Amino acid sequence: IIGKLRAGGMLESVSTDKEVKNPLNQFSAKFADDSLNERDAVTTRNFVLFATFSAAIERGIISKAEVRTYGRSLLVAKSIEHLKGTLTRLLNETWPAYKRWRSTRAAEYNSLNPDTIDTNEFDLLILLGFKISDDLIRSYQNRAREERMLSWPEELKKILAVRRHSVFVDEAPDFTILQLGYVAALTPPKVRALFCVGDFAQRNKQSGLSSEAQLRYLLQPRESDSVEELALKLDVLPEPFENFVLDRSYRQSRTMYQFANRIRSSIDNLEASLLTVHAEEDEVSPIIAHVTEIGLVVEWLVARIREIRYLLQGELPSVAVFVPDSDTGRKLADLLNERLPNDRAQFLPDFSRGENDMIRVFKIGDFKGLEFEAAFLVGLDVMEADASLQSIFPELVYVAASRAATFFGVTYASTPPRILEDVQDLLIRGGWADVPVQRTPRAYSDSDDQDFED
Repeated sequence: IIGKLRAGGMLESVSTDKEVKNPLNQFSAKFADDSLNERDAVTTRNFVLFATFSAAIERGIISKAEVRTYGRSLLVAKSIEHLKGTLTRLLNETWPAYKRWRSTRAAEYNSLNPDTIDTNEFDLLILLGFKISDDLIRSYQNRAREERMLSWPEELKKILAVRRHSVFVDEAPDFTILQLGYVAALTPPKVRALFCVGDFAQRNKQSGLSSEAQLRYLLQPRESDSVEELALKLDVLPEPFENFVLDRSYRQSRTMYQFANRIRSSIDNLEASLLTVHAEEDEVSPIIAHVTEIGLVVEWLVARIREIRYLLQGELPSVAVFVPDSDTGRKLADLLNERLPNDRAQFLPDFSRGENDMIRVFKIGDFKGLEFEAAFLVGLDVMEADASLQSIFPELVYVAASRAATFFGVTYASTPPRILEDVQDLLIRGGWADVPVQRTPRAYSDSDDQDFED
């Protein structure tokens, strides 16, 4: 364009192209954006050159199309200028740190298949993607206001399409802090309307959220702080969220609530909850038995189930049995079917729900979210000795105890479980045959269509 202007004799008073370039850029951008007006030729410091450019267009020395094309390319370049900082961080900070992390992990585990990815690593990359997208969206919003750009780039439209005004998370303690981080990022940065429900004592994953301090870290980060600096400030940061305590137990008897609550108090950093319970029926104490092998366990379970049926006037309510492993669960279900041919028993793997009219057998930890009138924990000492369960063992026992509305039984094969030392006064040995219970089962049926108030 400058060459055509010189050839047409329009720049005789200008000695260098450098003097022309900036005014030409300003003129072309305004021309392309249809924001050029007569005042620009008067108020700009380069009003002579603006007038020269307009005259050159009128004379046909340069065309409107080429000025408009050049101006649009300038607007595009200016609109993506804000990406520089984000891309610099991505290339110069994020990926080198990621590469160092992978190298450290490879050294730690001696081998790392480059074709595989760890679950936490995958979650970290998702969270990183949301963090970068937040930067892009904020920058683009600011630039759009300045430059009157009304449409979003296609890539940002894809990001915006998955955003929601509010996000609700049930069983929040089963999420890792990375997972909750990108779940929170599904809401707009200025809103962050994240609603979490859960009990820290009921997490059934070692990597799950274990305290409100982690929530504070998640929801109120300080961009200027390192992770270490922020960790030191957790105790003094103002609360970034409102905390509501649900203070009514609607499904457990008073005795079962007291039993489960004592187990809860054994979990690190958690105090016993102060739920209000409303129990008008006669109370039934949890029962414990020393049973050495699976055949005797089945006989003990059959006796307890028959007692429950008798106490409830012939009705068999929802019943669950929790076992240490899948093999034990399958074998136990088969033996129960042999001894109780009129009642269906089934082992349910991988968080299957089953049906309410069967005796459901679960591996420990696979029953969260379900409720039963009666629950039995088989081989508790075996679970307590399992190294893979150590970090969340108290939580698993608490979740198991909180599943039972009225009837709860525990067996152990060799030594009494240490986790029950503080609840010995609540446990009985023997059976429930002499307990005067005549009432409707408390636990809700999985298939019930009645509403919550009923």
